[in-house]
Amino acid sequence: MRYAVDHVEPTQGARSTCPSCGAPVIAKCGRVMVWHWAHEANSDCDPWSEPTTEWHLAWQRRVPVECREVVIGPHRADIVLPLEDGRMVVEIQHSGISIEEIREREEFYGRMIWIFDATEATKAGRLTIRKPWMESTHMFLDAKSGEHSGEQSAGPYIWEWRRGRSSLRHCKRPVLLDTGDKLLNPWTMDAVGTLSGDGDLHSPDFDKLIKARPATSLTSLMDAVRLGWSPKKSTGE
Repeated sequence: MRYAVDHVEPTQGARSTCPSCGAPVIAKCGRVMVWHWAHEANSDCDPWSEPTTEWHLAWQRRVPVECREVVIGPHRADIVLPLEDGRMVVEIQHSGISIEEIREREEFYGRMIWIFDATEATKAGRLTIRKPWMESTHMFLDAKSGEHSGEQSAGPYIWEWRRGRSSLRHCKRPVLLDTGDKLLNPWTMDAVGTLSGDGDLHSPDFDKLIKARPATSLTSLMDAVRLGWSPKKSTGE
């Protein structure tokens, strides 16, 4: 837990109160783990909580402090963004997560987006993304040269994640994979030994997203993330 009541951050020797359950919490400010708050009873009141990492903090720093670790009932949502007709929860997930917990969170939060940490898999070469430009199967005969040439057409990025998180296939809400410098938005997700599919890439620029708020819908929220060129769907839309 990064924030105590009133979004107070941990400092050495500090004590405060949990914003969810009201129990006493103490600041953990060591040299190895990210500084955080821990319940004196040594058990977090939110069963969905996971250890805070620098990756979590990097994402949360992209939004105003009041949008971070927002208490909703018995849980603390990582990021909550306001919409004209309600709110949008953004769950940033570093650790593994079960199919059951995915379903529980989606049912509880309703309108939400998943961002999964795929940075380590990308660096290790286990998550690969092919270029969107590929050669068409339609071949043409040049009347003058007598040579065949292929037509290139825009298509989705093809991605593969060896030893990827198969539970992601059960997400019913939009999924984004953080590769480090881009966000992969899978259109399809299959798992036969390797998690794979096609999708498109976006810039992880939440500054644009925040400037666009309050968004009018999930579509406008997702559009706010996009920067520059992105591949068109095969339908030509």
